[in-house]
Amino acid sequence: MMKKILLILLTITTLRVIGQNLPATQNQWEYSEVTINGINGISLNRYIGELNQNDQYINIPNSIDSKPVIALCYMSKTNYMRRLVGRSSDSDALWSPLSGLFGQNKTTPNTNVREVNALNANILHVGPYTFSYCQNRNTSISLTNNVKEIMPFAFSGSEIVNFNFPTSLEYLGAYTFYNCKELAYASPIPSTVTRIELGTFYGCVDLITSISHLVHENIEYIGSYAFKNCTSLEGTLTLPKQLDQINDGVFDNCSKISVGSQMPQSLKFIERRAFAESKSYTKNLIFNEGLINIADSAFYRKWYQDNGREIETIVFPSSLNSIESCAFRGTSSNLQTIHIHALTPPVVTGKKTFDESSYRNTTLYVPQGTLTKYKEATIWKEFNNIEEINSKSTSVKSKRNDIYSIISNGNRILFKNPSSMKRISVYDILGNIIYQSEKIDNELKINTNNNKIFILMIETNDGNMYKDKFRMN
Repeated sequence: MMKKILLILLTITTLRVIGQNLPATQNQWEYSEVTINGINGISLNRYIGELNQNDQYINIPNSIDSKPVIALCYMSKTNYMRRLVGRSSDSDALWSPLSGLFGQNKTTPNTNVREVNALNANILHVGPYTFSYCQNRNTSISLTNNVKEIMPFAFSGSEIVNFNFPTSLEYLGAYTFYNCKELAYASPIPSTVTRIELGTFYGCVDLITSISHLVHENIEYIGSYAFKNCTSLEGTLTLPKQLDQINDGVFDNCSKISVGSQMPQSLKFIERRAFAESKSYTKNLIFNEGLINIADSAFYRKWYQDNGREIETIVFPSSLNSIESCAFRGTSSNLQTIHIHALTPPVVTGKKTFDESSYRNTTLYVPQGTLTKYKEATIWKEFNNIEEINSKSTSVKSKRNDIYSIISNGNRILFKNPSSMKRISVYDILGNIIYQSEKIDNELKINTNNNKIFILMIETNDGNMYKDKFRMN
C-alpha cells in the first residue's frame, strides 16, 4: 500500500518533466459541433496527431474555430442506448467497444500517452470509451470540475492510478472504471451523483479508498456488480436510507469492508451475492419492516474464512416472505438468536441457508401463537430451540433503570443517554412493529391502541443490543 501511494506521488510530480508537451492545434483533432445543456461548442472525437513516442503529454485545447471545447467523444445517453437496439443482448453492445480518443480499444490499446491535461478546457461531457485501454503505466487524466457526465466505459481497462471526481458531476455511467487494476485512489463521489450504475468499479482490485467515499447518503440506486472484486476497499459500509434494493453482487468479494447493522428502512429486496465474502458483519443484523426477500448467497462466505463469522443476532421483520439457499452460509456459525416477526413462516429454500451449527445452537424466537407453525415449517423445524417471543427466555439483555426506565401509568419510556443509542424499536406482543426511529429523544410516548404488552429493542452505538418486555396500563 505504501509503495502504491509513493508511486502515485512520484507520478504526479514527474510527469510534466518526462512527457513531451504537444502543442494544441486543431489539425491534431477530428471534431464536431455539439450542443450540451444549451451550450454550443466542440466535441473532440479523435486525436490524429503523431503518437509514435512513449510518455507523450496531450493538452486538450480550450477552443477550436473560436468555439469552446465542451466534450470528449460526445455521445448522448439516448444515442448510447439506441446502440443497444438490435443486438442479441445488452451485453453484446456493452462489450463491443467504440474506439477511444486516441483510436485505442481492447484489441489495440494505447501505450504512448502518459498524461492528458484538460484543465484549460470547459469539458462538460466525457463520452463512452474516451480513455479506455490507455495502458501507458500510471496514465494520468486531469479533468475540470465542470464535467457533468462521464459515460459508460470511459476509463475501462486503463492504467490510471488516481482519479479526482469533478465536483459538478451528475452522471457516472456503467462500467466507467471496469477492470482498472492500477487504480489506487478515487476522491469522494460528489453528492450530486445519485446513482452508481452497473459495474462502475468492477475489478478495481487495488482501489484502497474507503467505501464511505463512494457510497454517500444521497445515493438512490446501486447497480449490479458495481463494486464486485474491489478487494482493497476498506471501512464500514453504511447503506443510504432510500435504497429499496441491493442488486446482484454489488459488494461481492469486497473482502476488506465490514457490513454494518444499519439496513435501509426502505429496503425490500437483497439480491444474489449482494454482500458475499465481506470481511465481517455486525454482531446484530436488523432488517426493517418492508423487506420481502433475501436471495441466494446474499451474505455467503466460504466456510474456511474464519473472520467472517461474526453475526450473533438476526432480526427478521413481519414482511419477510422468503430466504433463499446459502443466504447466511458461512456467516452464521456464531449465531445466538434469531428474532422473526412474521406470523407466517417465510419460505426457506435449502437447509444450507444457515450454517449447520445454527440449527443446534441458535434460539429461534417467533411471534406468540406461531410456535406450532414454525415447528412444522420446512427448514425452520430444523432448529432445536424454538420459543415464542413472550416466553421468559426472550429477555436477552436488559438495561432497565441503567439506560432507560418505563413509566407504565403514563405510557412513557424515558431514555437517560439517548446519544449513545443508534436505534430503538417497539413491537407489540404479536411482533408487529409500532415504532422505530434513529432519532432518539429523552422521552418516548407509546400509543397503546388497547395493547398492553410490548417488546422494546435498543441498539447502541457500541454494537450492543438490549431487549425488554414491558406492560403499559
